[in-house]
Amino acid sequence: MCKTINKGFISILALLVMATILVSSLFLSYSSNLEYMILNSSKNNTQAFYLAEGKILMVLNKDKYYKDMLLPRLEEYLKKGRIADPDKKIIILDDEDMIEGDNYNRINLSFSKEDNRRLIELQTQAIYNNIKRKAIAKLTIINEIFEMGLPVVSTSILKNEKTEIYMGYMDYLQQEIQIPPLNSDMMGIEAMDYDRINIIKRIDNQTNVELYRNSIEMPIKGYTLNREKVFLLAQNTGNGITIVSILSEVPSDLIVLKGIMYVEGDLKVYNDMEFNGILIVNGGKIFVEPNIKAKFNGIVLGENAEELLDYEDVEVNYSIHEIKNNGIYLPGFIDPKVEVIKIN
Repeated sequence: MCKTINKGFISILALLVMATILVSSLFLSYSSNLEYMILNSSKNNTQAFYLAEGKILMVLNKDKYYKDMLLPRLEEYLKKGRIADPDKKIIILDDEDMIEGDNYNRINLSFSKEDNRRLIELQTQAIYNNIKRKAIAKLTIINEIFEMGLPVVSTSILKNEKTEIYMGYMDYLQQEIQIPPLNSDMMGIEAMDYDRINIIKRIDNQTNVELYRNSIEMPIKGYTLNREKVFLLAQNTGNGITIVSILSEVPSDLIVLKGIMYVEGDLKVYNDMEFNGILIVNGGKIFVEPNIKAKFNGIVLGENAEELLDYEDVEVNYSIHEIKNNGIYLPGFIDPKVEVIKIN
């Protein structure tokens, strides 16, 4: 009787042990599969995240997307305030740049404004192993120097951290500035290594630009400003400086200029004038004769440019309209910077 009970107890115990082992094995197998699924899902999510982010970075870094597609759209937006053609609000990626299994090749563009800064949003999505992730990147468009709201920018006006940005940009301009293809309303004048440049309004109301070199009394070259705006590029690669003078044959006349003036040297104003656009004096100074009335609408960059604010008869106004319309021709003016990338 006792032996029978013991055998029965051992059998039950064995069954319990086997059941426990079986349950444990099933639990371990389930846990292992669940962990694998979690890790795999996490991996797919991460991969989809990087794919979506990568599409945005590709548009910003590949010339065929940035220079050929995005940049012209940014220029149109800054000049006109909008993009009229709906097709231009989309960038289509080439098949060769797509990952197998991901056929979403669109980058959607939209524009906004926050804290007086122009922004562009790039929106896209990516699919990896049936995991879909959306990416939205928010970028500033214009170099921050031009969106500070300051009519005059110089090292003495800016705070320390902004001073380095300003100086770096002025150095960059000195190396990279050139006259690009211009719209029909703007005339380009490249004046390289001239001692003196006169912008002079004649008695007949024509405004001429005269270029002088080697102390010769007669101008080496001359231009008549026959378009609404001018891009004057006055550079000096030698040890001397270029002096750009603004004057009129009729002392009482007002000289009106529009566009961009980049001067590596001194700018001297001898007659009443109004300038609408971007004035950059790099490596020189700005002088306004006493009792001369001058008005600058747009922005002025230069080491002693803040002194314009001290002239009683000089008015300097910040105008984002003039800045946007003319700045698109300056290198580094359009300078997209990623503020944030959100992944959904």
